[in-house]
Amino acid sequence: IDVAGNINTCWLYVTPEEKVRPYCYAPHNVDVDCGDVPSGFDPYDTDQLEELFGAASADDNCEAEADELPPVVDIDCGFGRIIRRFRATDIHGNQSTNFCQQIVDINEVHNYEIRFPEDAAAQCGVADPDSVIYEEIACDLLAVSHTDEFFSASGDECYKIFRKWKVINWCEYDGESAPMVIGRDEDCDGQPGDEAVWVLRRPNGYTYIDRDNDETEPNNVPLAFQNICQGWDDFWRKEDTTPGYYEYTQIIKVYDDIDPEISGDDQSFCSYDNVDCDGIVVFPFTVEENCTPDDLTIKVFLDAGADGVIDVNLTATGAYGFTLTGTYPDYVIGGEYPIGCHAFEVQVEDGCGNIAAADLNFCVEDCKAPSPICINGLAIELMPFDVDGDGIPDEGRMATWASDLIASPITDCSEPIKYSINRSGDAANVDSTGIVLTCDDIGTLTVEIWAWDAAGNSDFCETYILVQDNMGTCASSAPTIAGAVNTEMDIPVENVQVSLSGQGSAIDMTSNDGSYMFTDLTEGYDYTITPEKDGDYLNGVSTFDLVLISQHILGVQLLDSPYKMIAADVNKSKSVTTLDLIALRKLILSIDTEFANNTSWRFVDAAYVFPNPSNPWEEDFPEVVNINNLSSAGDSDNNFIAVKIGDVNLDAETSSLANIEGRDFERSMYLKTNEIAMKAGEEYTVNFSIEGLQNIYGYQATLNFNTEAVDLVDILAGIANEDNFGFTYLDEGLVTMSWNSGIQNQNPSARRSQAESPIMFSLVLHAKTDVSLSEVMSVNSRITKAEAYATDGELMDVDLSFGLSTVLTTANQFELYQNQPNPVNGETVIGFNLPVSTPATLVISDISGRTIKQIQLDAVKGYNSVVINARNMPKGVMQYTLIAGIYTSTKTMLITE
Repeated sequence: IDVAGNINTCWLYVTPEEKVRPYCYAPHNVDVDCGDVPSGFDPYDTDQLEELFGAASADDNCEAEADELPPVVDIDCGFGRIIRRFRATDIHGNQSTNFCQQIVDINEVHNYEIRFPEDAAAQCGVADPDSVIYEEIACDLLAVSHTDEFFSASGDECYKIFRKWKVINWCEYDGESAPMVIGRDEDCDGQPGDEAVWVLRRPNGYTYIDRDNDETEPNNVPLAFQNICQGWDDFWRKEDTTPGYYEYTQIIKVYDDIDPEISGDDQSFCSYDNVDCDGIVVFPFTVEENCTPDDLTIKVFLDAGADGVIDVNLTATGAYGFTLTGTYPDYVIGGEYPIGCHAFEVQVEDGCGNIAAADLNFCVEDCKAPSPICINGLAIELMPFDVDGDGIPDEGRMATWASDLIASPITDCSEPIKYSINRSGDAANVDSTGIVLTCDDIGTLTVEIWAWDAAGNSDFCETYILVQDNMGTCASSAPTIAGAVNTEMDIPVENVQVSLSGQGSAIDMTSNDGSYMFTDLTEGYDYTITPEKDGDYLNGVSTFDLVLISQHILGVQLLDSPYKMIAADVNKSKSVTTLDLIALRKLILSIDTEFANNTSWRFVDAAYVFPNPSNPWEEDFPEVVNINNLSSAGDSDNNFIAVKIGDVNLDAETSSLANIEGRDFERSMYLKTNEIAMKAGEEYTVNFSIEGLQNIYGYQATLNFNTEAVDLVDILAGIANEDNFGFTYLDEGLVTMSWNSGIQNQNPSARRSQAESPIMFSLVLHAKTDVSLSEVMSVNSRITKAEAYATDGELMDVDLSFGLSTVLTTANQFELYQNQPNPVNGETVIGFNLPVSTPATLVISDISGRTIKQIQLDAVKGYNSVVINARNMPKGVMQYTLIAGIYTSTKTMLITE
């Protein structure tokens, strides 16, 4: 305001500020024993720290307060140092800058009590003796453990346990010092372990050994000698040092008067041995032992026949192949024991001398059926029989007994053996020891011969009865049609299916004599008879047939009958040409398994006369017989000539009565080559030649090589060309061979140079390993029969010769071949090779071991074969076993619908 009174206004802004920092006051430092710190103390809990050790305060010109920061803790086993830190803050946020902290020292103090237990006695299995107890009063961390040592008894107990207790105070022990051993007789009364012992560790630095946990209270022992250890009565012993590690031994006596328990269920086992008449026994049992399961002594005795009398100590003798296996509590008795009911007496002694025994009953039952051996067929004649007693025979009958068809007696573990007989398809009956054959059975009747043992086991073999009515006792007023099927050599052909059509229809199979018959026909009607037989294409077919057909084609030696020419017409072209040779060779080499345009057999009306025997196809020859207006007398002369296609030397098997083909070679034809020591990875060309080839019409065989040792890279043509080999079974290491002199069978260039290089053929081999040629190559009859044909008519074996050494791989080896064909639908051929002539048995069985068919034969040295008709056999996988002297072998085959 000026003097004139003029007024002007201005503003001054003033900000008051708090520049003074507050001051922090920490509580006084604290020194405290760890025993005074409450249980559950947490040095990081600031609220608990404030409650125990006080709170900080703040001073300021304005209002302020003090806050506690997280402490710095160095505590182990409950003792150590805690640094509490504080900071003051006023209402304006100013913080104190002075050093504000409290130090809390918690002093190490040891104060604990340990009670070591007195000795104890316990019953085995329920042992629960007193153990160590302890209490931590101050800054201590105790850990307790024990180890047990077992010792044999010194008194009436079973055994003793020395239980060594160890107690460590981890807050006191230095990790190296030896333990303080607490004696078992600290009271010096001469009775160690008779009462518990206390170890009292006190803050005053002493460790007291006492009867109780109060080292200041008199023990009040009435006898002075009970306190002679130290001469005072308040405690037994005191020590001024301790490692914080204690050891004490408690003795526990263990008693056991409980016997072990043995249990096992009655068992039954099977015997499949009809020689030794025993069976494999695997008998499980269990032992229950409450005290010493690892210290058991088990003995086993045999009570044969379970008559209560011990016959043998199996444990001591090991008789019957006795074994005892297993671990507690499960054990198994093993061995082979005779048929019958027996008992094992098992004795078990435990480690405390308690003994128990139990009888374990078991039976070995005869589960092996006797295997009868049937004769290979029986022919019987029906005899006149007067049914109504008027003295006039009414029909034909003949009784046949099962024993008549048994080839040889058999033995069994459950004798006596009974034999029964029934027609195939009928139910077997042990009491049916014979059957009566009647006119309804005329022809080939298949029967089953069953063998029954006393244990109820049974098995059968199958054979046939040829029921004949040569006396005409079964003649009927109704007309019949009959006839026979034979080869041109008048040999009967069995199992030809003959069909009758016309007024009625029927089918009959020719019997072993080749005959067939249709009965109860209607007079005055027309009928047609048609024979058929197919399958088994290789029956009678060999390279020798190729030789004869080639000679016929070349005009060297003509086939001498129209039937042989029909057999040579393999492709059914009504002529004999090289095409027939090709088709037949493919069959021999197993390239083909059947004829493409022909059946295995053809049949010609035996009454037919060829107008031109040198050309049987000049007109169509009849392969059926037509009967017009059948008379009341019937027609029994309807015969056929059977022609096996491909078989021009007439060696086909025609009947199961003579179904064994054996060959005993006098000499061999050798395919010669040089021995080669082959090296792995190298390739070799192996040349084969035949010495005296000019004296050989031909040969055939199966060449076998080891596919694990060599690979067949190529076959090089020599005198024989690629058409003389078949490779169907090459993956199995088998090559079929067929060669003959003549046409369409050898390499022309090789033939021209035969004098210069008489190489039959060459094999190119790649060696997989170091091996000699003779070790990996052989010939046999596995697929194609091994045989050679000399110009003088002799049949020879085929063998290999490696330089100076000769490998006789056919007649001097035993081998059972795979049946051909396989699978089987009709007939199949089983071939085998023997090094010596010997009687042989061929057994056909199903996969369960049941015998289906059994054939006995006198086999010869070399190749043999058996023709099996599987039409009436069960379908599925079958086994066939050859037993020939010391030789035996088994293979499988599949029989299909």
